[in-house]
Amino acid sequence: PWRLGGWTNCEASGKDHGCLLFKPDWAIAATCASLYNSSMLRQSISPIVHQLDAALWTTSPYGGRSVECSPLYIDRYAGGRKSTAPNSYRCWELTAVVSGSIQLTVGKTTTTMCKNDLFLLAPHARHVEEGKMADTIWLGFNGARVAAAAHGLGPVTVVRSHALVESVERLWLFARQQGGAIGPELDAWTAQILAEFVRLVRQSDGKARASDWVEDAVRSIESSISEPIRVSELAHRLQCSEGHFCRVFRDRTGYPPVTYIVRARIRRALHLLQHTDWTIAKIARAVGMASPFYFSRTFRRIAGKNPSECRGQSGPAKGRGDPMTR
Repeated sequence: PWRLGGWTNCEASGKDHGCLLFKPDWAIAATCASLYNSSMLRQSISPIVHQLDAALWTTSPYGGRSVECSPLYIDRYAGGRKSTAPNSYRCWELTAVVSGSIQLTVGKTTTTMCKNDLFLLAPHARHVEEGKMADTIWLGFNGARVAAAAHGLGPVTVVRSHALVESVERLWLFARQQGGAIGPELDAWTAQILAEFVRLVRQSDGKARASDWVEDAVRSIESSISEPIRVSELAHRLQCSEGHFCRVFRDRTGYPPVTYIVRARIRRALHLLQHTDWTIAKIARAVGMASPFYFSRTFRRIAGKNPSECRGQSGPAKGRGDPMTR
């Protein structure tokens, strides 16, 4: 249909109000984005969510909506926004930020959502969106699979993925441009987007957990520096295989575990040389090296000087840079 939109306080024209007439089949969101980018419009019309027509499913030979996962609306809005009160919905809502940025407030927490961010709001999650300019796509959906897939997620969950934002945009275009009994296709596409979103969330959580247990391993190494340290025991303590532990540890620290342990011993030895008058043999034992000869040889290889040359020095070995950062 033809649509009439209005604005207030247009800086470009100097007018404090006005209206725009949209021709049939024009995408209001795209029109508003174009007007904003050309400085013709600084404030867009207020967004209105349009429910998907039930005929998209009832005319399909597959019957009605999927009980597993089905979209209720797929809308797009470009422009400024300022909520006067928190909103909440009875369905799950996934928002993809195509461009610009918005401030999302859930409870007492405010987060800036930028281009390529997606956030999933749980049903009844009260939230506020504010921002001067953003192009976003809203995908509202429900279903038994949704609740199962989103189990354990909070009122709002955020991921960043350019590819997934593009997938949501393609779904929006498909829903706008295609006619007929496309309901089952919308169901399948929405389920795929949800599955990818949840996979990215779990993947991100996995990386965070890996980072946490590598930090645990580093703390364990530092606290046991005077004792024998076996990589197999570190891996067993963290409940993973030795091979997996070595790969992840190197990814996080830049060193294989054995190399990191040796460097940690030398780093502690350098500190003791600079701040105590202990003998070389005593320092060697204090950092878990029983042989003073092996200790001195290893120290020179890593620090670039003999241990005796580092007595009382408060900085890195001259001319070689910090031995612990090479």
